[in-house]
Amino acid sequence: MKKTILIAGLSLGIFNMESCTASKTPHSTDMNTNKTVAASGTITHIENGKDGYMATFKDAAGKEYVATISIINLQKSGGEFTRYEVGDTISVKGNSWDNNGVTQITASELSGTKTDETISVTGKITKIENGKDGYMATIQDSAGKEYAATISIVNLQKSGSQYKRYEAGNTISVKGPSWKDSQGKTYIKVEKLD
Repeated sequence: MKKTILIAGLSLGIFNMESCTASKTPHSTDMNTNKTVAASGTITHIENGKDGYMATFKDAAGKEYVATISIINLQKSGGEFTRYEVGDTISVKGNSWDNNGVTQITASELSGTKTDETISVTGKITKIENGKDGYMATIQDSAGKEYAATISIVNLQKSGSQYKRYEAGNTISVKGPSWKDSQGKTYIKVEKLD
């Protein structure tokens, strides 16, 4: 019994001495690796996130940046969140760091120019998805290219055009501003319907 108490006491003593002399792992508080950067360029890729998105863009010299564009971060800094798409030009300012040669920026300021291009497409409807005030029609043109066209009562009324319901298999002509997603799919906000 005395041996057990003695061994327990020695073990506890050694443990206490070890914990008093052990050095703690230093924590880095050096913030010099983060600096504020301002950059502008054309968006080449979008990755959607929980409260915003990450935009990969290249400046005029070809340097690549990745900007984290978050609703919460922009609100905290007094900035305004705007959704931009591939092909749009953006300017961001915020804390940055290097990630394997690519500058990462947490946007605290954001501005840009949307490059909606108005296009006209005629083709056959291959798929219909109903929405709350209209529908989304997948249109395949004569060359086999597919477009996703949002046909909305409100959008057509705003542009002075008449809403009409089409079905899969019908031929349709649409006109409106377009944009492409990160996979290259073209979307059209229909403002004229024939």
